[in-house]
Amino acid sequence: MITFDITGAPEGWIASGYQLLTLVAKLLGVVGAFRLAYLYNTGRDRGMIFHELLHWVAAIVFFSSVGPLYDMVANFFRIG
Repeated sequence: MITFDITGAPEGWIASGYQLLTLVAKLLGVVGAFRLAYLYNTGRDRGMIFHELLHWVAAIVFFSSVGPLYDMVANFFRIG
């Protein structure tokens, strides 16, 4: 469950933001899969399908890099 508490510590803000980003990543993955299936079934050319596939892979790579960034920021606030 995603909760936003603006009165909490920065660690809480970071954790809820990370949960929101992971939810968005999952939704983008599902939407991307349906979009690829739609483009394939409507007979689009291979270049367009490949271009959409590259967008989908780039989104997965970007959101998979969010975890280490979250850990880095969370550790920074724990030190301070």
